[in-house]
Amino acid sequence: LISVKGYAAEEVQDNYLRAQSIAHAAGTTDANFAVSRGLWNCYFDRGDLPHSWDLSAELLGLAKASGHDLLLAFAHRAAGSVHLMMGDGASADAMFEQGLSARSRWQGDVDLLAFGEDPGLTCGQYLGWTKTARGHIEAGLHHVDAVAVAARESGHPISIAFAETFRVVALGWAGEFERAQPFAEEVERFCVEHRLVFWAASARMY
Repeated sequence: LISVKGYAAEEVQDNYLRAQSIAHAAGTTDANFAVSRGLWNCYFDRGDLPHSWDLSAELLGLAKASGHDLLLAFAHRAAGSVHLMMGDGASADAMFEQGLSARSRWQGDVDLLAFGEDPGLTCGQYLGWTKTARGHIEAGLHHVDAVAVAARESGHPISIAFAETFRVVALGWAGEFERAQPFAEEVERFCVEHRLVFWAASARMY
């Protein structure tokens, strides 16, 4: 349904709300976390920051109670993203750094088909954005370059498109337009090849 309608669709929300009642009845952390994260994606993609804020706090609570490092990484990724969209770059940085730390402690693989993303990659690329935007150019570009390499190694098309587009934007913010241009052209070709319409448009725009 998400593939056809998108994260923010009303039908997606309705399905997650039904799943939420089932997860609450089951009482398992994994089920409740998965549903809350799905709802967070839905509301965050809509730009509904009040609901996104509440759900990120819920995710942090569930993850901390479980002591599960992968869940902690996803929860900090969500909280950092909300802080960033609310204009609080310093708090966003702190959340993303904690997300990276939790991801580094997790020794297992991340099922990209199930989760849709690796929280370590996402925290790293957002951290690159926030640091670059706040004037920490060298540190910011280091993060986006490292994430782009790691995304390529993962072989996951959406992770690659996400990371490479973020690198182009960060380079633009840093004023490195000549370096950004070939990356932008390459990621647009990649996204067209893989039919990633949103990311192809993003690469062309930036």
